[in-house]
Amino acid sequence: IKYKTIMTKIWQAEGDEYFFLRTDSKKYDKLPIGVYEVVMTLNGPMVHKIYDQFTFDFKLYGLETNLIARIKKTYAANKNNLGVILNGMRGTGKTVTAKQLCNDLKVPVILISDKDDDNSKVVENYINSIPQDIIIFVDEYEKIYEEDDDLLTIMDGALTSTYKRTFILTTNKLYINENLLD
Repeated sequence: IKYKTIMTKIWQAEGDEYFFLRTDSKKYDKLPIGVYEVVMTLNGPMVHKIYDQFTFDFKLYGLETNLIARIKKTYAANKNNLGVILNGMRGTGKTVTAKQLCNDLKVPVILISDKDDDNSKVVENYINSIPQDIIIFVDEYEKIYEEDDDLLTIMDGALTSTYKRTFILTTNKLYINENLLD
């Protein structure tokens, strides 16, 4: 005998917008540890989990262990936003080091892999409204943001949050906007 799970739906309203809410969905007080991307929906931005954590299908030799330990120590001692820029030539291990750091800090990671110019401010406000400590990881920052410094409004505290935001940026460009350094 096969049984079907009958899923009931209820309406949920946000302002004048109504949508179905699945009643069998799980509820969380905090976003679970994992790697997420921001997705725009008809109801606004949401996060979509893409990994439980970053994994590596190759051997890690630990050359970056001291750097990661130093960043973790700074992270633990700091109550404010923290920015980490890994800059260098292509193939030097910036992305691998960033991913290891994301795994080691044990907080949710919001991966920014492209920029939607039409919704960039909405996404930035959404990221800033997440009510817990998070990592914002931008791999190859210069390709996504080019000369644009939209992310600076969150990084420098202009959009303040009571929660810690850790920004991990990798870049191959030798030039970095002076406002990103401090």
